Amino acid sequence: QTADGLLLHTVVNLENGTHVFGSKNHGESWFLVKSPLIPGDESKIIELANKNWMVNSRVNGYGKRFIHLSSDRGNTWESNVSEELNDPGCNASLIRFNDKIILFSNVNNSKNRENLSIRISQDEGVSWSKSKTIYKGSAAYSSMSVLQNGEVGVFFEIDNYKKNVSSILNSKNIEKEGEILNNFMILEYNQKGSFTGRLNGKKAKLENGYWILYEVIEYPRYSDSKFHKELIYNTTIKYQDISNSLISVSYTHLTLPTKA
Repeated sequence: QTADGLLLHTVVNLENGTHVFGSKNHGESWFLVKSPLIPGDESKIIELANKNWMVNSRVNGYGKRFIHLSSDRGNTWESNVSEELNDPGCNASLIRFNDKIILFSNVNNSKNRENLSIRISQDEGVSWSKSKTIYKGSAAYSSMSVLQNGEVGVFFEIDNYKKNVSSILNSKNIEKEGEILNNFMILEYNQKGSFTGRLNGKKAKLENGYWILYEVIEYPRYSDSKFHKELIYNTTIKYQDISNSLISVSYTHLTLPTKA
């Protein structure tokens, strides 16, 4: 959504290229920008600080993302390859975190759908930070959202589409290469990807197949919060998946992790 309330998104026309479409009245009616984005497939659009539009596009078979810029609301476009952003031809996510930071997530590999990563830009998409791995293995589409508490949630496909993430684990401090987490938060989701609650705790220690969580406050979405001095949390994650990762994934066969 632009600063003046315009809703914007993109749609792929397999014959003509990618187009921007939008709404001036919060979805009651829609308009289509006729000027196509070439090359482009599944794409994401944001408004820049100078009111220009920026579209970040998937392009199959190229190994890189393409960036399209418009200073006249889509009537004309300047299109260039982004040498910094590797991509095997896969959908990605692009959002504004605040007035100074733009976030981008995708599978950071020029050939294979693996190594889901996140980058930040502090100069309105001109350049991007070094990527930070979210999930090392097989992955695909991702979608980011800024949560009410200021954290960033990432929902994504993993392991050749066989699993969806059922919880996201975020820690402010990591010890012993991922075996111990301090000041952590776990976001929980059901099989359909709907948010069901979160857990905030002081410390988590990874054992064989489960976490031991200490001093935990559980916040179910539809019931009152609870305090646990100690909590057992099943997981298939390995500490190698956490080391040097911004966000680490924990899941148990498409069901909510078991707590005791």
